[in-house]
Amino acid sequence: MGFRLRRTMQIFPGVRLTLSKSGLGLTAGPRGAHISVNTSGRLTTSVGIPGSGISNVTRRNLLSRRRPTSRRSSDTWSEQEGAPPAKSVGPAWAQTLAAALFADGSLPSVRQIQAAKGPESTTALYVELIKFAIPGKVDTRIHELFEALLAADYRPSADRFIVEQLGASSIAVDIARGFRASLPLSDDNTWRLSYVEVLQEDDRARATIVAEGLDPSTVAGASLAELYIAEKRWEDVVMLAADVTNADDAGTFLMIEKAIALRELGRIDDAHRVFTSLTTTRTIGSELRTFAMEEWAKTPAPLKGARLVGFRKAFARIVALSILERTGIAVGLVSLVAGWWPLLGLSVAVVGGSILVRAARQG
Repeated sequence: MGFRLRRTMQIFPGVRLTLSKSGLGLTAGPRGAHISVNTSGRLTTSVGIPGSGISNVTRRNLLSRRRPTSRRSSDTWSEQEGAPPAKSVGPAWAQTLAAALFADGSLPSVRQIQAAKGPESTTALYVELIKFAIPGKVDTRIHELFEALLAADYRPSADRFIVEQLGASSIAVDIARGFRASLPLSDDNTWRLSYVEVLQEDDRARATIVAEGLDPSTVAGASLAELYIAEKRWEDVVMLAADVTNADDAGTFLMIEKAIALRELGRIDDAHRVFTSLTTTRTIGSELRTFAMEEWAKTPAPLKGARLVGFRKAFARIVALSILERTGIAVGLVSLVAGWWPLLGLSVAVVGGSILVRAARQG
């Protein structure tokens, strides 16, 4: 049995602080009715009758929009999610490919189907790519399969076998820093986006060509914007993100890239306006917020309104704080006014510890 650290202390009536290996937590309320929040973002509300065993507990993750930090890699294709596959029916080739995907089917049997002259040969290329080549990290074969699928203009959405067998499955693809998208395997852009990420490090020109051929979407735009930024095509980035909003992570990433491009074009005021609109709302994910704040810090102060921009940056930092951190700051301010020095020290420790834990999780 491993050592388990868990300490609880009452900092003032009705409010308890818990320190454990998983982080810091704050609980407020009397026995039978309390609310708790911790540095993991978990908010727990409990209401019940003391001593009766009857209670109602609800839990919510305040950081549910956060995406895991991960380096871009081809093995993200192995992270399939979704409903179980449909029952294998139809011609022999469909049963063979279904067995390859979900049972003990072999690669040689898939390659035999690739030699056929019908449309199933392209389906077999796709099955080999997602089931064998990418999980096995066979780099040479990965490129061959991607190029063969591009040459055939393969569209999984029009492939009845893929729609039936993988229509409810999705994969996680690292599109750019702070932005990871969960995409359906039956979507026409999914495998192309993955190829863009594979190509980006070694063949940016080819990656750009593939990205420019994607069907229009905010996710596709985010991938293309990252390539344009690397090539310093600032005007193209601004045009690409012209009508985008931060309704989702892809739109948020595009707006960050737009602000960067505006800064590089010398449109400093416009860049500050975009950064302000992004970072003064709590709907933005923590990794994307960190990215936006870092880029905002690189943006020169405007000729006019520098104090206002400074105030907006300070407000954005406050918005980025967790509930626990803001509660700790509020308690600390009250303690400072009232002269409760031990409680002030504890508040500083809570807020500082929470910020350090969050920074460590973000890498």
